[in-house]
Amino acid sequence: MYGLVHPAAETGCEIATVETVINTAKRMAGVKRLGLNWRAIMSGLARTKTILDNCEPSLLSGPRSLNSSRIPEVALFQTKGALAMTDLGTKRVQGTINYIRNPVPPGGVPLTFVTEQDELSTMETLPGTPMWIEDLRGQETSLDREGFALIPHKSGVENFHLIEEDAATDKLYSDEIAALVKKLTGASHVFMQGGGKKRYGPKATDQLVGLTNALPALYPHGDTIDKSALELAQRILDYVPGLSLDGRRWAHYNIWRPITPPPQDYPLALCDTRTISPTDRETVIAHTVTRAMGEMKFETTGYMHNPSHRWCYFSNMTPDEVLVFITHDSDPTRPHQVAHTAFLDPTCPPNTPTRASVEMRALVLFE
Repeated sequence: MYGLVHPAAETGCEIATVETVINTAKRMAGVKRLGLNWRAIMSGLARTKTILDNCEPSLLSGPRSLNSSRIPEVALFQTKGALAMTDLGTKRVQGTINYIRNPVPPGGVPLTFVTEQDELSTMETLPGTPMWIEDLRGQETSLDREGFALIPHKSGVENFHLIEEDAATDKLYSDEIAALVKKLTGASHVFMQGGGKKRYGPKATDQLVGLTNALPALYPHGDTIDKSALELAQRILDYVPGLSLDGRRWAHYNIWRPITPPPQDYPLALCDTRTISPTDRETVIAHTVTRAMGEMKFETTGYMHNPSHRWCYFSNMTPDEVLVFITHDSDPTRPHQVAHTAFLDPTCPPNTPTRASVEMRALVLFE
């Protein structure tokens, strides 16, 4: 890890020159011979601007200065030869979001995504786009505002790795998550879709043996489109006599939990729904295989790059926390769908055990 870069501002003007920042970074990191373009790196930092006319000239030790109401605290990290940045002052990291790069013209054949067989997919997402991802640890979010919330929840499941392996474990987890979602949303009815889905990072080779569709999804997506969300809800209610969607609000939720201790090398990033435009969405036909259903395909949403997107995550999540987020809401006045993706956190310490997680999906009905 390369050290913190934040020369102390010794004047009331909170000035630090570019040259001071560069030299301090080199001295703390011991990287004078790496040949990195320090000036380009520092000039690209968010919320940092060049300004010369609001401080006394005597305070300036060089021709260019960085000045802001709060000088950014920037940590530089070396990961497998690549430079990564995290703005510690605002708690955010720069990660890569693998947006769709080949949208289909109107009327064209939808893109496809074949899980764990990228060579068969027609969707193109590489190279990815560097984006700042805010760490919202300690901040409050809302299902009715951003579309997602971090919820404390201690499960009665003793071994999450038994999910999808043990029927009793699946039932226990399904029942307790249904109760959580009902309490959190105020819904009148909650229907869980199965007992949970395990996912493991790519380094978990032993755990991945025998599993399908078990790697983190590394592109921004939503679990449905409007049409498939409605079809899924109706299919579930076909098994529930006396209930229908007519005249009521209904919604789909995803409930995501890490089952390995922090830190996570592949955290889950979520996009604030207020920053998503309908034109960002692209239909993607997902092809996958599940133990319960065998081969299946369904319509999902992929997302294209929009510089207005506000990406967020919660650092150091524990197995006693869940992320609850909306994947479809029938009420057009509420958040519609949270785009989400795993991302490789470049600041995660080397040799950290890869993350494992469990997600569940729920249909909820409101009176």
